[in-house]
Amino acid sequence: MKIWISGASGFLGARVKAALEHRHTVAAPGSRDCDIGNYAAVKEAILRENPQLVIHCAAMGDISSCEADHRRAMAVNVAGTRHVASACAELGIPMISSSSDQVYHFYSLEPLVEYTPVNPTNFYGKTKVWGEEIVRTLVPRHHILRLSWQYGREEAGLPPSRDGLVEALADCLAKDRPITYTPDSKLNLTYVYDSVAAICAMAEGQIPYGTYNIASQNEKTDRETKAYILQQLGASHREIQRLLKEAENAAPFDLRAQPLNLSLSGYAFPTFEEGLERCMMGKP
Repeated sequence: MKIWISGASGFLGARVKAALEHRHTVAAPGSRDCDIGNYAAVKEAILRENPQLVIHCAAMGDISSCEADHRRAMAVNVAGTRHVASACAELGIPMISSSSDQVYHFYSLEPLVEYTPVNPTNFYGKTKVWGEEIVRTLVPRHHILRLSWQYGREEAGLPPSRDGLVEALADCLAKDRPITYTPDSKLNLTYVYDSVAAICAMAEGQIPYGTYNIASQNEKTDRETKAYILQQLGASHREIQRLLKEAENAAPFDLRAQPLNLSLSGYAFPTFEEGLERCMMGKP
């Protein structure tokens, strides 16, 4: 099978490309070769490669940057998605499109499944909602991935995570720099290779079309999660107590999007603890 991937220079896209190119023919043009803000360029690039599947990973994923520059966020996350989806629709190609768990309202303090009404709390989440609507409208055969917070260790030849929590905590431990936690809050953290495995399964027809939360389940509080990661990184109890500081005046949140549709499809997505164990061992 021939697969066309956008955003293959990013943290997730690069690892999806590396995993798939062992079994399939992969075309992954860079931003210089294919500007997703230009529909003609996108269509020409996809038409030239004539793939059987398109995986759309390109995105403006930094929440603060999206808040600071709405126009650019729209150009990349909305118009860019529309251009890729339009080309797929015109050429009859199925599409796997990356979205985010930021489409949900995190201050509702309830677990979130794919059928929970979307209600984003930031502009980045809004662009992802609009991108999802475009894909559903234009591309009949699609997977939409509501990705949770991704992490992974640094690897030679692959781009590092921009804001992975495990990486941030390792840096805090190395530099003896405190990090804050929000009381009474919970969040999901997902090992990037668990997301890659699910995407590969979708690409190879093992998971039906639809919308999916791509998230490792985690019942720990924000503090417990960070303490657990620090412990796995080798921190002592005393170091953990010193490094973790309670955030002041922070509203409790619940970031636990549940992979209900994956479970209903018979796909067992690894838990936070399972993913972290493999990450610490350096295993994909």
